[in-house]
Amino acid sequence: MRLAVRLMLLGAVVSLVGIVVNLFSAESVKTQLRDQLEQSSQQVTQSTFDSAYSFAIAVTVVAGLVTIGLWLWMAWKNGQGRGWARIVAAVLAGINVLFTAVGLASGNVASVASILSVVNLILAIAIVVLLWRKESSAFYAATCQRLRPFDR
Repeated sequence: MRLAVRLMLLGAVVSLVGIVVNLFSAESVKTQLRDQLEQSSQQVTQSTFDSAYSFAIAVTVVAGLVTIGLWLWMAWKNGQGRGWARIVAAVLAGINVLFTAVGLASGNVASVASILSVVNLILAIAIVVLLWRKESSAFYAATCQRLRPFDR
């Protein structure tokens, strides 16, 4: 269990690094987006482009912070032996698999952000395996017996 919790904390760190990488590479994304719009002959005003770009940056930051929060919450609750947290962690790992697959299928597989996504995916899979081992099940069962019914 300790290893699983530590890996969850590492997942939060990797997600934080992902936010920083995305923000530092944002200017190149802006240039690529502008070039694509020019090649497609779409007429977009500078104001519309800037608004869309700012929105995309905000969504990236908020999504990254939510991801970090989920990693930390799962580390905290699984470390306390909450049985429901193990199930939530498994569901979140499944969602991670889907989003990473979609992201990789969309291209740019060699980018640092994609590599960090794969690292987080590997962490999520390893964590789920650790959470569902026999020893972990014994930890959850022992903790569950000590908790009040509404704390489980």
